[in-house]
Amino acid sequence: MKNRFYLACFRDNVGSSVSFQRKEFKGYHTDIDQAHQCTLEEAQGEFNHAREYDLPLSADHVDALAVWKVDHQYIPCETQPFTDIHNTYVAFEKGIWDGNDVYWLISENQNTSTDFDQAYVMGVEKAKKLSSRFVVIPFDLASKAKRRTFDFRKVDKRTMVQGATSCTG
Repeated sequence: MKNRFYLACFRDNVGSSVSFQRKEFKGYHTDIDQAHQCTLEEAQGEFNHAREYDLPLSADHVDALAVWKVDHQYIPCETQPFTDIHNTYVAFEKGIWDGNDVYWLISENQNTSTDFDQAYVMGVEKAKKLSSRFVVIPFDLASKAKRRTFDFRKVDKRTMVQGATSCTG
């Protein structure tokens, strides 16, 4: 196990996504790739001076459980015109969010999930037939906006804090 930790702030969760201290401690973000990484010693120092809702988490454990999500602020909010430029599309449920993250159509049965890796990728003909309940956008447009996130329901303090610190050396 590596000597890497992210500093989670459970006061600033956005929906089910944990917010982390950003690099160089410049605010908070749910994008793991923008999170500040610190050593065990730095994490312990931060924890010693932290507020009750701040907690260092093992970066290896967080990375292993990360999920790709897309914030609705970075994609179109209306179905995009179908063109010859794009041949694959994804759809998300209109007006429904987990924090800022959209719920992707993941099957023809109209099941949804915030996990972009599960998004149902379809051709133009299927995309045109979708219910107006969904917003349809080109796959590559959505893929460019995705970011790695971590669901607060997956926090296991025994493993991600205590276990991580006892195995590091």
